[in-house]
Amino acid sequence: MKVKTTKKNLKSYFEWLGKIKTWQIILLFIASAIVSLWLLRQNSLKTIELREKVLAADEKNEGIEEALEKLGGYIFSHMNSNIPPVELRSSYDRAVQKARKEATESSNSQIYQKAQEVCENPNIPLTARAQCIQDYVTSNASPGSSPDELKLPPKELYVYDFHAPLWSPDVAGISSIITIILAGILVSRFIAYAIARQELKNDG
Repeated sequence: MKVKTTKKNLKSYFEWLGKIKTWQIILLFIASAIVSLWLLRQNSLKTIELREKVLAADEKNEGIEEALEKLGGYIFSHMNSNIPPVELRSSYDRAVQKARKEATESSNSQIYQKAQEVCENPNIPLTARAQCIQDYVTSNASPGSSPDELKLPPKELYVYDFHAPLWSPDVAGISSIITIILAGILVSRFIAYAIARQELKNDG
């Protein structure tokens, strides 16, 4: 009974589908494809906007975790929202500066102060200046002395890499599915036309 009902439903569906003209399906496909591309683009633009908010929060040193949660939550639930890894450069620079300060305040403060004078250059990144200071201290330390090492924080702690799903149940994802279905209908219809035409030639 269920098999007969299924066959009947399929027959009714194909009869309904046959009433739709091919040019109508093509128009629907084009419109759906345009909408899908636009929605996917909006996902990408929204991700960029949220990334900029993270970078702004990082620079101000406030609301960083909240901004990261919003960015990560959006990317994880929206397709076509991948971006390069987000680097919290300001946070890393602040951590490096703290490490420099702690090293300068140690018993070897004099050599660190001299190193700061030599390496202080606003035209190079703070991380490079920190390495310059450590290299200077190592090279110019008094024989037999062991100046404290400048312990730089791991950069990995300040880099966030989010990955978007291949498909998501948002508006862009649903629109993409509709576009794929319409494309499948068009392809199957063209194949059916080709087969029917070949059969007519054989009969002729």
